[in-house]
Amino acid sequence: MASSRLEDLAIHIDKKIANIKKCLLFRDIGKNDSWKPVIRKMHNEVICVHDLLHKMEKEVKEQEKLNYSLQEIRKTAERNQKTAQHLLELIPCHLPKIQSCNTMLAVKWKGETEEAFTKKEKKAAKEKKPIKEAALITKEESENVPVNTMPTEKCKGETEKAVELSTKKEKKAAKEKKPIKEAALITKEEFESIPVYLKGRIKHDEINAVVQDINKAMLAKYKILCQPLKSMTAPVRSLYHRFIEGETKDTRELFFVVEEDIKMFTQLKLDRRFYNILCILRHCRRVREIRSSGLIRYVIC
Repeated sequence: MASSRLEDLAIHIDKKIANIKKCLLFRDIGKNDSWKPVIRKMHNEVICVHDLLHKMEKEVKEQEKLNYSLQEIRKTAERNQKTAQHLLELIPCHLPKIQSCNTMLAVKWKGETEEAFTKKEKKAAKEKKPIKEAALITKEESENVPVNTMPTEKCKGETEKAVELSTKKEKKAAKEKKPIKEAALITKEEFESIPVYLKGRIKHDEINAVVQDINKAMLAKYKILCQPLKSMTAPVRSLYHRFIEGETKDTRELFFVVEEDIKMFTQLKLDRRFYNILCILRHCRRVREIRSSGLIRYVIC
């Protein structure tokens, strides 16, 4: 152990002596005139290297600043992305969807072309359709007509009244016979196929409970519409008129309810959970929406 330490110490001393010899050699070279141009050249190169190092330090500092600003931009972008995703998940499903300009123009153009086409068809049909004229009664035919079969004004009035009564009865019978459409319950297979972002924590039984309440409101509404006006009380008659006013051209022969009907005939709370369940029912094609004149009509599919 002692011999190895001595050898290390001797090597260290030899290195120091060699360094001293090199310094003495350089001192002697500086005094020699023949080495002065070389030393000047080396001095200029050292100055150039020093300038390059200074420029590199500046560039490194600028790159560090740029890197820091990029990191800040990345953090803000991630933060904005999280907030945007959060807002996208919390958008109420009952808000009207924004149509793009292209789709609106396409729908308008389609409607205009269809209207022009139907007008052309009607015009062509009017031009082609021959005008039918009644043939004149001959003397022989007028003599053959029996006296009892000649209609009087009284008979005409009675026949018109009979026709009106029969048409009213037919309409009433058709209205009473038409079954009230109800939404079918959601099956387990359909519930499992619903996407997670729609379903959330909503259970299968909760969805079917809302379906049953909508059916309950539908039955109550259309039972009132099927009643004769004479048998209605004043509040029921006002409800009847409100139901009739809520109907449009788009809702003919369709069964629908509005939010006011659901509030009146059921104990459902029209909160965020209810609108989420409505989104699920639209996804499963149990109901669809028709919006007009500030009302949302939930139509049974």
